[in-house]
Amino acid sequence: MSPSLSFSHTFDWAHDDKYLSSLEAEYARFSAFQTYDDEIRLFRKSIVSLLSSMLENERTRLEAENELDKLRKDFSDSLALRVITEDSVLYRERELLIERAAGQLEAAEDERAYLEALFTAYTGLAWDGVDDIPEPVFPSLDGESMALRDAYYRMKIADEEYLVGKSRIEPFSLTMGGNVSSSVSVIDDSVFRRADDYISASALLSLDTKEWSFDITGGGSWDERFSFTPELSIGVSWNRDTASDEDKAEVQRLLNAALTASNDYRKAFIDDYDEKTTLVASILSWRRSYDEAIAEHEYYEKMLSYQRELFSRGLGTEESLEDAALDEKLASLDIDILLLSGLSLMLDAEGYAL
Repeated sequence: MSPSLSFSHTFDWAHDDKYLSSLEAEYARFSAFQTYDDEIRLFRKSIVSLLSSMLENERTRLEAENELDKLRKDFSDSLALRVITEDSVLYRERELLIERAAGQLEAAEDERAYLEALFTAYTGLAWDGVDDIPEPVFPSLDGESMALRDAYYRMKIADEEYLVGKSRIEPFSLTMGGNVSSSVSVIDDSVFRRADDYISASALLSLDTKEWSFDITGGGSWDERFSFTPELSIGVSWNRDTASDEDKAEVQRLLNAALTASNDYRKAFIDDYDEKTTLVASILSWRRSYDEAIAEHEYYEKMLSYQRELFSRGLGTEESLEDAALDEKLASLDIDILLLSGLSLMLDAEGYAL
């Protein structure tokens, strides 16, 4: 009768790809969301930019119309008062100034027609001006940018790809085991009957890689008189250059990719700080410009009110009133253009802090 009990367990320290698969899935979701948001944000920025261009064109047209009207009126008055004559050099100079101003106005009107067509192509709506432009609400810039988060995912994925690839090409495992057995035998001869029995136990420890292995086995046995006989064996074996040149090159490539991704992340970290600093400075500069534009518009509003009062009393001229009205209109357009600039800056900040 020889009962026995044995056990063995292998600890495989190969780096599996479960975490890599999880990272890749998470990065895919992140990239899809980022791409979708970027497309929406870029479309909104293009609309804001188009609106800003149309308001700037309106400002240019108003200035060009005013300049042309003044040149024509001054030219007409000069002829009526015989300040200039048709055969004078000054006459020809005034004509050239009027032609240039008319050309500038025509160019501005052509640009307006193009911008209106572009607006209709973008939105499907006819241009009818823009009113009630909201003030931008800038998000908090705490945390990290989308670019930095993207670089972080790329670094982690590259690290995992290196560990998984290296583990596949250069495996490493530990095996532990043991064995306990006994034996009882009956010897029957012509003189007497006796029984021989013993118990043995052993333990195994084995380290295995692709290039070498190390085994150690220890134990012993006890006979019926409990006399112990120890046993110990040690074995070492190795293989030289088991990895092919392609495998070695692949491990090196993965390592280089991981190092490059790590360097890219460090660079992205610096770029993130620069981008955040630039955004904060731009927001502060915009707020200062907006406050100045509000103050300037209030000033021109008061000047327009003052010129109206003078004109109603017969103390002011129609030209002064028209100039004051134009200045107030241009200041109002400047505020609207600044508001659109602020909305564009807000979209940039939202893209950073998404």
